[in-house]
Amino acid sequence: MYEINLVPDVKAELLLKQKLRNLVILICMAAGAACVAIVLVLSGIVASQAISLSNQDAEIKCRATGEGNCKGTDTAVSRFENLETLLTMKSQMRDISILNNNMISVSRIFPLFDVILPDNSNNQGSVQVSQLDADFAGMKFTINANSMDSIGFTAREAFAKGLQYAYYDYGRYKHLVDGEYEDIPVFCITETVKDGYLYGVYHKGKAGCDAKLIVKSGEEATLDEPEDIWIRRSYKNEQDKDAYKEGHDSLAEKGEKTTKGYYFESECIQYDSDGEISEEATIETCPLLDGEVRLDSGSYGRSENNEMLLTFAATFNLSREAFLTKNKHMNFVGPTKRNVTDSYVPVRDIFSEEKVVTEEVK
Repeated sequence: MYEINLVPDVKAELLLKQKLRNLVILICMAAGAACVAIVLVLSGIVASQAISLSNQDAEIKCRATGEGNCKGTDTAVSRFENLETLLTMKSQMRDISILNNNMISVSRIFPLFDVILPDNSNNQGSVQVSQLDADFAGMKFTINANSMDSIGFTAREAFAKGLQYAYYDYGRYKHLVDGEYEDIPVFCITETVKDGYLYGVYHKGKAGCDAKLIVKSGEEATLDEPEDIWIRRSYKNEQDKDAYKEGHDSLAEKGEKTTKGYYFESECIQYDSDGEISEEATIETCPLLDGEVRLDSGSYGRSENNEMLLTFAATFNLSREAFLTKNKHMNFVGPTKRNVTDSYVPVRDIFSEEKVVTEEVK
């Protein structure tokens, strides 16, 4: 029997290509199924990570605020004993800033006592401190004090009442730069009292204090010669302050260098509607005393030098704001209007040795 192949070569080639096409489709379907499987696996991983992050956020919030059931959230965070290990650099820098803003300047206690202790200027007796106990955490102070200039309790009462009318003042010295007032760096200023006014001396041209390079022909560039600019800090009234700010003050009228472009901006001084300084509003804004002065009964006796001596103890709380280092150019003002600033002005002798009392009369 003879078999004749009637399929032409063209048909045979077509069948071969159909087989190749089916093979390619099969491979593509297999690859697609593999991709779907990979996508499903990755989706599961992402979902599990999202759940894990959510649980960790809940744990952190729970530990930070105390809200929720911390033990019920089983995350890796729950195995940390101290939250400090979870702090990021950003939160650490934030905490450093908080700590810095709450730093206490202990040295301010010396100019403060120079202001609040009577000095017998009004024949009311002077007070010197023989012992000081300072609790800067609670801002509580206890002193043992002596008075020898008057008979009676005048000096003790003057101390207690004077403290009620003392206040603090702080702020920043300003200078005009490109049409706007900017703060002068603290290290560029030293303060002093002259002719009854409190001044800040701006050492302009000092390194870091608006120093400018001067280039002379054939020479190397050098810093411009520094100059001291005296900026008045205390003003009679608001109009006096505005006149000083605009350069229409007594110095300019005398032909001296104008003060325009420099002034001091206080955070505490308050003015009445007529522009006069309101001492009552100023004390209410920045009171030095926090609460009341608690005095003991006090006693009289004689020292080893046979001097009449009043000894008493006083306990009082002071404003924390007056001691914060972030409050710059701190100034203490007492009832006698004596200005003593941040240890720039030398203080008088306010401390004494403990006096030995040989005889006591109560």
